[in-house]
Amino acid sequence: MRRLQFNLNKKSMFIWMGVLGFMIVGFMAFFPTMAEEGLQELMAGVPDDIIQVLGFESFPDFSKIDQFFGYIIQYVMMALLVYSISLGLNTFLKEEKDGTIEFLYAQPITRTKLVLDKLMGNLMVIGSILLVVIGLSVITLVVFAPKGIEINSILIDSIPVFSFMILVTVLFLLLGTGLSLILPSTVSTVGVSMGVVFGPYVLGMMAQMVDALGSLEFISILHTTMPSRIYAGSFDYLSYGIWIGVSLALFIYGLYYFKKRNIYV
Repeated sequence: MRRLQFNLNKKSMFIWMGVLGFMIVGFMAFFPTMAEEGLQELMAGVPDDIIQVLGFESFPDFSKIDQFFGYIIQYVMMALLVYSISLGLNTFLKEEKDGTIEFLYAQPITRTKLVLDKLMGNLMVIGSILLVVIGLSVITLVVFAPKGIEINSILIDSIPVFSFMILVTVLFLLLGTGLSLILPSTVSTVGVSMGVVFGPYVLGMMAQMVDALGSLEFISILHTTMPSRIYAGSFDYLSYGIWIGVSLALFIYGLYYFKKRNIYV
């Protein structure tokens, strides 16, 4: 079943590999230009309000390759999370909409094994995309690193960034899978995906801009795992713990609910 799930999403997997790979290579190729002193001085004139909207406490120094890479990879992470939660949501909602859920129920396996096998198939998809993203990230960091830069140090400092990217992507897959076990097939998977990813992100931006809401920034996992913060050694364990707890709890409840649920097609 996990192999079938992997094959069903193989086409979208290759598309996302291409899109994210193009983003990384394309934007990193601009680093030598962005590192020019004149352009950096121009960027320094960006108003503070705009900087906060972009999720930064201060604007990145594009003359430093780690900060430039961190700026790019945050948008790659956003795209990854949208795809990851959409993949999870479509695990069973799409089967119900297409009427193929009957085929799954005809298989001689329990519902628990069915869910876990499909989750493993999706993990294979996500893992393949992450392998390409991280691999191209390392290659571009090495290729475009300025002379005199200790590239090994930058790569070592990037390990936590890649680790959090993997963690958050898997969490959103788990979150999406849990929701697919609970929500009715009539819901819009695109709407739910965008809401879960960008709803907390908007709250995080508001928390940065409004002092009275500052304590709510932990709600946005995209802010608390922002590469610029990870490179700076700033970690929000409360945010990580809450998102891990919510994702696991929702998946476990969804599995319990799915085992007792009657599905009509």
